[in-house]
Amino acid sequence: MATGRSPNAALRSLLTESGWSGADLARAVNTVGRETGLDLRYDRPSVAQWLAGGVPRGTGPQLVAEALSRRLGRPLTAAQAGFTGAGTPDPEERPRTADTLRTLAGQGDRRTLVYSVSSLTGIPRAAGSGRYQGPKAPPRGSLPMPSAHLRGLRDLTVLFTRTSHVLGAQTVRAPLTAFLATTLCPSFRMRTRPALYQELLASAASLTSLCGTVHVDDELHGTAMEFYRLSAAFADEAGDRHSLASVLRTLSMQAGRLGHHTAALDLALAAVEQGHGTSADTSLLHGQLAAAFAALRDSAAARTSLRTAQELASAAAGTTAPHAHTRVLLAQLAFHRATVAWHLDDRTRAIAALGECARLCPPEMTAPRANALARAAELQAQEGHLDRACDTWSRFLKQSTLTRSRSIDRAVTTMRTTLAPHRDRTSVQSLLRQATLRTTGQPPGCAS
Repeated sequence: MATGRSPNAALRSLLTESGWSGADLARAVNTVGRETGLDLRYDRPSVAQWLAGGVPRGTGPQLVAEALSRRLGRPLTAAQAGFTGAGTPDPEERPRTADTLRTLAGQGDRRTLVYSVSSLTGIPRAAGSGRYQGPKAPPRGSLPMPSAHLRGLRDLTVLFTRTSHVLGAQTVRAPLTAFLATTLCPSFRMRTRPALYQELLASAASLTSLCGTVHVDDELHGTAMEFYRLSAAFADEAGDRHSLASVLRTLSMQAGRLGHHTAALDLALAAVEQGHGTSADTSLLHGQLAAAFAALRDSAAARTSLRTAQELASAAAGTTAPHAHTRVLLAQLAFHRATVAWHLDDRTRAIAALGECARLCPPEMTAPRANALARAAELQAQEGHLDRACDTWSRFLKQSTLTRSRSIDRAVTTMRTTLAPHRDRTSVQSLLRQATLRTTGQPPGCAS
């Protein structure tokens, strides 16, 4: 903790306006920190030190500003919270160009970014709005871009996506981020025809969105948000409504996962407004819109959007699309149905929908299937069906044997915590042994 020279009057004023105690602010900052992948332990004495002029280390000033922003309903910077010269720039101050991608990807995991609800307002809601300035023109004498380069970008997008589905975010995140830094970023310095440049922007939108998703799976939500922002910027520059609608839906899912339901609805509505692709694509946009409505307890709007999603999915399933693609669509829509049911306090339907999601996931989608099973088991345990929950958790552990991500680790921790009061049951003991084997890769008691 670095110490300032005078009491922080700005922070004291904001704290008074918020109606929070010091303990309330500490808890809120810890919550924002968890979204960023940080396990913080701030408490009331920590806030007392800040009020006295102390400055929290690292991204602490941005976390405090974000916590107060959410409480007061308006964006605040670290400087406005009284932390002048805090070091890490606020999200609003960073440029949104291909140079940002170069900086963000080049840093890898060396910098922790804060998830900012207020920054969502800076994301384009309509492709071709001109809000993204685009990369600078390549320098004279730069190399031309061969069309094979773009094919390679597309092929590697598929490869990284499939690998993340099987092995999880921790396996993919570092090599994917490095690929963006070493291969995608230099692409913008190459000469290319307008048509190929549009393809480059589309590939950039896909790759940065995927990078955001693997960061979400590893619970690094601040960095994930920055990659999603870049994906939306590339789609905006390209005038690509389909790509923009897709990333807006994903941003809505992230906001909903973090409990920012009003922002999630705003993003879902924008995604539906932009969506004009196939029935399958549009179905998922309406599925997330239904989930966003349900989170705000608008059951009528949620059910209407869900019916629309299901009708579009039925139309898509009746086309000549490959069977595997249809299964992925139906699995994703089942997950949206589960989210709607859970928000509307219908755990029975939520459990059934999660089971359907797990069943429909193609064999290679082990990570999504494992996450669906983990969530279903948690709901079964909450309903008092412990034996069923143990069976589902057992399937989850088998599915996630090779999958590594913080979301999977958190699901295992939740399972252990839930089962702790029932350790005397044989089924629980067997399951905990299975969890230990998964974690260590060897039977309990063996030397490492």
